[in-house]
Amino acid sequence: MLFSHIHQALGQVRELRARIVAGQDFYGYSGIARGFGGLIALGAGVLLSCSFYPRSITAHAIAWGLVCAFAVGINYSAMLFWYLRHKSDSLTTLAPAAEAFPPLAVGALFTATLLYHGQEDLLFGTWMTLFGLTNLSSTRFLPPPIKPLGWFYIVSGGCCFFAREVSFTNPWPMAIVFAFGEIVGGIIFHQHRQSDEGARS
Repeated sequence: MLFSHIHQALGQVRELRARIVAGQDFYGYSGIARGFGGLIALGAGVLLSCSFYPRSITAHAIAWGLVCAFAVGINYSAMLFWYLRHKSDSLTTLAPAAEAFPPLAVGALFTATLLYHGQEDLLFGTWMTLFGLTNLSSTRFLPPPIKPLGWFYIVSGGCCFFAREVSFTNPWPMAIVFAFGEIVGGIIFHQHRQSDEGARS
């Protein structure tokens, strides 16, 4: 009987903690890492527009895939470092980051589908709109300016869908939108984390 009461109490504590975490701001994202991702996108635009770089769809798809891999690796490595530094004993503190995975997974599926069907000119619009949804998916945990940033990506993607001159082998629409968005997002996250650290000190 005693063990049953203890188990029930521990369950209530875990549930209460999960609810508290769900109502808190999330400070695990690194502003510096996100801003660096924007610089990587801008650098990719410069590289892909050079005359020596192949104009093939495959070459450009590989380049943007590497940009995505580097950006994701840098951001999630920074978040892991934050998690370990704060010595949290519960993975629930990382719950907001998990909410970004469904839109990213759909983006990977759409990328493969559009490339398979030869509709690569729709990729930039697809990436932008889904990344906008990724930003909007966790707005209850993040600073308010992330919401308009998410809509910026969605509107930019919509413009790419309807702009006839957008070509997958012209990297600048993608490079400019993501460089601007990620640098601005980095500034938002950096100020958000600094305000938290200032409140604690």
